[in-house]
Amino acid sequence: MPEVTTNVQPKRTPRFDWDAARILAHNGSTTAEIAKIMGVSVGAVNRVVYESQYNNKTATDNYSLGNTCAEDDCNETITNNAEWCHPHATQRFSKTVRPDTLRCYTCKEWKPDDEFTNDPRRALSRRGKQGRCRACDTASRRDYRRRTRDKR
Repeated sequence: MPEVTTNVQPKRTPRFDWDAARILAHNGSTTAEIAKIMGVSVGAVNRVVYESQYNNKTATDNYSLGNTCAEDDCNETITNNAEWCHPHATQRFSKTVRPDTLRCYTCKEWKPDDEFTNDPRRALSRRGKQGRCRACDTASRRDYRRRTRDKR
């Protein structure tokens, strides 16, 4: 069982008596028992009784390592155990982008960039191009109009 701590102070007005919870834990009560007595969740009791639970930081604080992207001339800070920043990781691990061609999501063929329409939302991952080639996009739109003709 982890060591019970008493040096953690509440950040806001507590909903239950923290000192009483710590005393109960020190006397051998389980966190489930304390939670039932105090009328709070087991997680709330854990955060009060065990300092390691209370001092958990937000995900960004916890995972930010202060390292920079491995890509040349990129000073973007990376998080977790990543080697590249998000834009470079997206480019590096994409299975639908090659240096001179893109792969259509529908027909699965590799085609040059000018066969795809522009899509600024995909600026990082697909050089600003849509996922479907122009021919597949046209066919998809025609099929949609045909299927929904009666609903309009």
